[in-house]
Amino acid sequence: MSLIPEPPPHSMLVISRATGQSFIVDDTIVFTLAEVRTIGATLIRKPPGSLGVAVDIDVDGLREIAPGISARYFPSRPGSARIGVVAATATKIRRLPSPVATEDFPRQ
Repeated sequence: MSLIPEPPPHSMLVISRATGQSFIVDDTIVFTLAEVRTIGATLIRKPPGSLGVAVDIDVDGLREIAPGISARYFPSRPGSARIGVVAATATKIRRLPSPVATEDFPRQ
């Protein structure tokens, strides 16, 4: 008998994203926060080699955003959202760095 508990088959990771910011699942599917509303948000799902598809999530419960992956919207500051992503424990989810605007840097 092990004293270390078995991990649950699914768990929720809550990440914060601003409009235009992205996260990636298993290094294959990119989700970008496209729009934030009072009780919901729109993600753009972009699997490799295909066009993006809009997926709406809201505060009422989990919504399947890809096979085996569900998400829920948690209200946050204007222009940003907390997104609860539910997937198998072994699923890798990570934030992608924000795009850097080159005009913000002085030219030499």
